[in-house]
Amino acid sequence: MLTFAKRLGVTALTAAGLLTVTAPPAQAQAQPGNPGIPSNIQGSSGTKVFSVQQISRIQRNPFVAPGLTLHQFQYNAAALGRGIGAYYGNIYRQIPPYALGINPYPRVVGSPYLPAYGPAAGYSPYYANPLAYNAGGGYAAVAATPYSANPFMAGGGGYSPSIYGGGGYNPGMGGGGYNPTYGSGSGGYNPEGYDPYGGSYDPYGGYLRGSADVMRSYGQLGLAQEQARILREVAIQAKIETRKKMIDLMNYERLNTPTSVDKAKAAAKLELERLQNVATIGDIWSGKSQSVMTHDLAQKTALKAPKVHALMLNDKLMAHINVTPKGSFGNIGLLRNNGRFEWPEALREIATDKEQRDMTEDARLAFERGAKKQSVISLLDDLTRGVESLRERLLKRANDLPTQQYLAAKRFLNEFDDALLAIKTGDVARNIDFHKEFAGEGKTMQDLVDYMGRNGLRFAPAVAGDEDAYQALHSMLAAYSSVYTQVAAGGKDS
Repeated sequence: MLTFAKRLGVTALTAAGLLTVTAPPAQAQAQPGNPGIPSNIQGSSGTKVFSVQQISRIQRNPFVAPGLTLHQFQYNAAALGRGIGAYYGNIYRQIPPYALGINPYPRVVGSPYLPAYGPAAGYSPYYANPLAYNAGGGYAAVAATPYSANPFMAGGGGYSPSIYGGGGYNPGMGGGGYNPTYGSGSGGYNPEGYDPYGGSYDPYGGYLRGSADVMRSYGQLGLAQEQARILREVAIQAKIETRKKMIDLMNYERLNTPTSVDKAKAAAKLELERLQNVATIGDIWSGKSQSVMTHDLAQKTALKAPKVHALMLNDKLMAHINVTPKGSFGNIGLLRNNGRFEWPEALREIATDKEQRDMTEDARLAFERGAKKQSVISLLDDLTRGVESLRERLLKRANDLPTQQYLAAKRFLNEFDDALLAIKTGDVARNIDFHKEFAGEGKTMQDLVDYMGRNGLRFAPAVAGDEDAYQALHSMLAAYSSVYTQVAAGGKDS
């Protein structure tokens, strides 16, 4: 700091020595070809008044000292300014204005401390000097005149290519601007719009602004990245919530969607209601309705056995009922009377007497051996071939026989096949046991249900002559099943 003060003092003394050149009186400045201004022309106020002719003869480059013209003096001052500015320019930029006693706030128009015009402002009401100094110093390329607008007005700005001091480039207004050599002036109008960093351009300020823009860009980038991360987390959370809702929806559908078991139960319930109330002849004669109601009653009684009115069975009715294991298609009904049967009328005309005797004897032997669980394979083969032969001959005589006889004969042969299948699968013993169980009096409907459920049996189709017994059994089972269902649902005995 001491070295800086010493340098500043030496520079100031040097500048003072160069500038303290005493000018001789106005009369001494007159040179050949440069007539002086008459001093005896006075105005009413005591000021000198010059005529137009006298003004036109004024020297534009007078001598300000012996051997030193005005232009030379200005050049010397400009060179001195450049030298000083080049050395101390960067230092002065580091010093804040208020440290040097400079008011950083611009003076307003009409301020009592700012002259409106005068020689210091480079404005002359009498003539335009193209080489006049402007108010802030510097070189004004074209001076202002009171009669025309000057785009490079000499006032606190203008274009100063060399002179150190205020000024700078300003394309139309005074004050401030850019000095390409020594820096900016004291602010002013910026034609490019508002400058948030000041009224004039400073290369160091530009560098700082660039650095600030880079830092601001990094900050904005980081902020954008964090916002993107937040949005990504929000999206992930939204996916999780969506997944939870999907799981809740699937659980709701699973709990409220009927399963295959539920559908089977619902279908079985509807089928039971149909068979109890509107069963067809086919459902009854095939034993389907009786089997469904017996199976339902067996399941209900296994869980709960309400007391209902006992429905007694008739042993003669039960003698015409045929049973078979669940899943079997055999029916011993045609041969259940110890293997004996009656030939239909149509087949008595087709089969010879010998064929009738042989098949009747073989069927009886097969039934007896089946009851004893003995081998009956050879007998069953002979009977099967005999049935096929009768079926072929019956088909050839179909047009010659009455319809009823033909249908009766065809049904007989089908029942014969079912009886042979029942003997082969061991149904002979099951039917014998069933008829023994319900041969006497005193058996109830609940006894029948328990027996069928305990032995895994179902009702086989009715054979010729069993239709009435099957119809009666269906009616009894339908009534018992309806009463039992109502009592079990209401919890009351009947």
